[in-house]
Amino acid sequence: MVEEKNQVKWRVGGETAKGATHVRHKLPNQDYIDWWQPSRMALPIVLVVSDGHGSAKSFRSDLGSRFAVEKAIDALKTFVDRPDDDNLAAVKNYAEEQLPKELVTQWKQTVEEHLGKQPFKDEEWQQLTEKDGTGAARPVVEKNPLLAYGATVLAVLVTESFILYLQLGDGDILCVDSSGETTRPFPQDQKLIANETTSLCMEDAWREIRIRFVPHSDEDSLSMILVSTDGYANSFTTEEDFCKIGRDYLAMIRDEGFDAIERQLKRFLIETSDQGSGDDITLGIIKRIDEKDTTDILKEMNRRLNESEAAHEKTENELEKFKKRQETDSKLNLQQLNNFRQQQQTEITDLQTQIADIENKLVTQKQAFKQRIDSLANALIATIIFIIISIISALTLWFWSARTQTPSPPGSTQIR
Repeated sequence: MVEEKNQVKWRVGGETAKGATHVRHKLPNQDYIDWWQPSRMALPIVLVVSDGHGSAKSFRSDLGSRFAVEKAIDALKTFVDRPDDDNLAAVKNYAEEQLPKELVTQWKQTVEEHLGKQPFKDEEWQQLTEKDGTGAARPVVEKNPLLAYGATVLAVLVTESFILYLQLGDGDILCVDSSGETTRPFPQDQKLIANETTSLCMEDAWREIRIRFVPHSDEDSLSMILVSTDGYANSFTTEEDFCKIGRDYLAMIRDEGFDAIERQLKRFLIETSDQGSGDDITLGIIKRIDEKDTTDILKEMNRRLNESEAAHEKTENELEKFKKRQETDSKLNLQQLNNFRQQQQTEITDLQTQIADIENKLVTQKQAFKQRIDSLANALIATIIFIIISIISALTLWFWSARTQTPSPPGSTQIR
């Protein structure tokens, strides 16, 4: 198991700001941003930005951009969990051929479900007619309802093995190395002319999605990835001026720390829109924490120290509770043992008493029985003696009577 201190740390965050023009006209922010990082400061990371179209026909594009971000995150999360992620060739092939279809299909299904539950309202049609001025826009939207939700989508997936860049429509992805040099993963799309852009609401929109699959290693010099809607780049007069934000954000994050810059990000974007395009501006940042990010490294070390101290204190408290519990349990067990021994002693004493009573009763019964036997024996002997005496007396009387009687002569009369 790799120790946490040896693992490369990654941060992700971002912000969106309603454009100055939208604030003045009381329009919603049509940009949307979200990200997914299941483990703190670790990979994988998914960052997605979407820009809802600003044309009158795309009057639900604020919803379309939110759906785009949600469905892109879902698709990329599923993509990360594919079982063949060790086969980079297969992963690249799937990303290029299947992922765009899945994303567009999921977005269209979500839009159709929403439209089924919330059909276009009369006031939406009325506002469309007022903004269009010709009445020609409504038939176009009725023919392709997805147009009302039209949006772009830009996404970045960073894993331990590769980085995946995905883009449909305008907007910008910038890669910044550790020295501040800023490049783009995609060349400029020649189809994006003026305010025209490719979109999720187009027929076969998946064909317009650009994919770049870049395997990487721990030796890569990539330090940061910036993903923004076109309102940011349109606030600068030249490409060179815009790309300088890569070096600027890198320096600010190294100086003040990622969290501090993220807290100030909305203000930066509002100021840029006010002074520049007036459009909604969204910026997402993926930052690899390296040895030059001293503020974040120190903050992370303090966090780990605080966690260690808290864990130690918790352990000490649990140990103290355990000791007290053991003492209490020991006392309780001793008392229970004494009670049990006393109960056993009482039961033994009771049994001994009962046995003694029974033995005494047996002795008494034996004595009474012996006395009765003796009495019966004496009575029997006396009876036998009496009978013998009686017999002897009778025999003696008979004997003497026989001897004293005189016989009479023949023919004489015996006087009685």
